[in-house]
Formats: sequence, C-alpha cells, structure tokens
Amino acid sequence: MVRYLLVLTVAAALAAAAGCGDDDEDSLSTTPDPAIEQYFGEYQAINDDYGTLIAAVDATYPDAWKGDVQQTKDAFAAYVTLFDETVEKYARLDVPAELDDLHRDLADADGSEINHRRLALLENATTAADVDAIFAEDPAYTDAVERGDAGCLALEQKAANYGIEFDLPCEK
Repeated sequence: MVRYLLVLTVAAALAAAAGCGDDDEDSLSTTPDPAIEQYFGEYQAINDDYGTLIAAVDATYPDAWKGDVQQTKDAFAAYVTLFDETVEKYARLDVPAELDDLHRDLADADGSEINHRRLALLENATTAADVDAIFAEDPAYTDAVERGDAGCLALEQKAANYGIEFDLPCEK
C-alpha cells in the first residue's frame, strides 16, 4: 500500500528541498523568533490535520488497495483532493525571510503531477491488475519519496536548530 500512496507523503514531499539552501547557524537560540515559531506551528497543524483526514479516508474505504477497484479509485481521488488542498494551505503560510528559500523549494516538490497523472489513468481501470500497473515502480515516484524523506528529516532538523519541537511522519 505504501508504494501506492505518494499523497500520504505530502509533508515529506513538501519538505523535499528543506535541506537545500543556507546552512547558516539557524541561531540555536532558546528564544527563537516568534515568526519562525509561528511558521513551524502552523506547518505542524496543517500536517496533523492532513494526517487526520487521510485516516478518515482510509476508514471510509477499508477495501481500497485490497482488490476493490472502485474503493481504490474513490480513495485515491479523495487523497489527491486532500493533497491539493494541503499544498494550497502550505502555500498560504506566512513565511519568515530566513525560511523563504526553503519554503519556495518545498512548494516546487509537491508531487501533484504524479498524483493527477495516476488519477486520470485510474478512471479507466477495471481490474486490480490495471490498478497495479498504474502504481507500478516509477522512477519519478521513487525520486519524490526519497527527496521527500530526506527533506522531511531536514525540516525537522531545521526546527530543532531553532529549539522548536516539530514532528513530521518522516521515514527515519
């Protein structure tokens, strides 16, 4: 199931480029700038909300990814909608100047093109084999997941450098 769900790695995909950019000292201060604290707090809230909504989709479609093609189609369509909405929420964050380059890079790493391509292909799927073919190994997907995992960890580290508690569902 994990290989099917690029949308489940939204926080990671959005954080894909977090390790890029300035590696200045990030101040390691015990009193971080309130704007930076607010950014990470809002980012965390968006991520947590997304996780809750994904869990609700999973509960609504318990047979998705288990051979029920219609439930898989419906679940994936819901995932893509949630993903797009979440990307939009991240785009509306008030980004402190110190994090602007990172945030812009994050927006460029959202993976929605892969999601929408797969969603369009799913419209014609009628069998589990069709679904499996749509979600077969894909270098673009693999790259997005790997960049997402690395970026997710880097974003957590960036927050830690500021002394801010920040926890995303990163693959460690």
